[in-house]
Amino acid sequence: MDDAAGVRSDFAVDLEREGLTVETCANPETALLLAESRPYDAFVLDIMITGHPLGHHLISRLRDYPRTAKSPILAMTGFGDDLLAEALRRGANASVDKADFQKVGVPLIKRFCREARAAVKDAAPILIVEDDEGVAALAEAVLLDSIAGPLSFETASTPNRALSLARSRRPRLILLDLQLAGEGGGLDLLGKLKADPVTASVPVIAMTASKPDQAMRACFDAGAMDYICKPLRRGELEARARKALGGAPLRWGPLHLDHATRRAFLAGRLLDISPKELAVLRLLIKAEGRTVETAEILRDVWDVPAGTALETHRRTLLVHMSMLRRKLGVHKRLVKNVHGVGYRLAPPGT
Repeated sequence: MDDAAGVRSDFAVDLEREGLTVETCANPETALLLAESRPYDAFVLDIMITGHPLGHHLISRLRDYPRTAKSPILAMTGFGDDLLAEALRRGANASVDKADFQKVGVPLIKRFCREARAAVKDAAPILIVEDDEGVAALAEAVLLDSIAGPLSFETASTPNRALSLARSRRPRLILLDLQLAGEGGGLDLLGKLKADPVTASVPVIAMTASKPDQAMRACFDAGAMDYICKPLRRGELEARARKALGGAPLRWGPLHLDHATRRAFLAGRLLDISPKELAVLRLLIKAEGRTVETAEILRDVWDVPAGTALETHRRTLLVHMSMLRRKLGVHKRLVKNVHGVGYRLAPPGT
């Protein structure tokens, strides 16, 4: 997005020359509507719009929206380093002076797009087992709008196809219609999924048109994590899917956090860390390498209200982070202090 209404900007032309498909707009609200309507590999934002740094607000809005919370953002301006630094604090992945866009910005966007496509390709899919195409499409659309991070989907309309996909693709979540026709139906398929060591740990949300008291006992006995009644309601599906996906272990290199037991492991060894240290690690892993600001850590882990003077709390965080890094031993460099901003995790293997 750049402040050049009615023209094809040089920045868009530079990207198109590299074989990238580019969509442009000059209005922040239009940009948000586009971002909500379809997935994009990356965003390029002009910080100064109509003479004001509206791009900063747009970055914050994109980071608040699940579909774009982790999308790569390149911020650009020709008005100085302070604006670029603020863009990084708001959540941009990189920033560049407009004069350097062709030399620095274009290679960055190419890399962002390449990594975004690879992440979607490599991500464990969500498997939707449903013989009604309309219901399957609705479920996919709701999850795309509400679940952060790269998402891919597989669909199956028969139990045999679903079982084959579940074994070969190892999905992160299965939505399963209990009234599935043929080959034993959905309930029989659920039993097979839970009996197979390859798929037993995959969370399953059962979807049913039956009355809750008729279906609940059967689906839980067969191993479902949760159930939802048809017709699907957006808010209910969002909440149950987030709960199911949130229960999956978090991993970052040698770090492994188990939600169910509230324990952390380092290279397979149980870590002796406090609940606060565990909460900080969870926040950093979910950020996937993005710098988490001090204020955000204090708000989410210590319940420090937004707008509170942070000086009295920084020391508490500093002590906890020092202790955490000491407990990580030879892996202590995984946790990086971004001076004056916050903390992030270094890429695994560095």
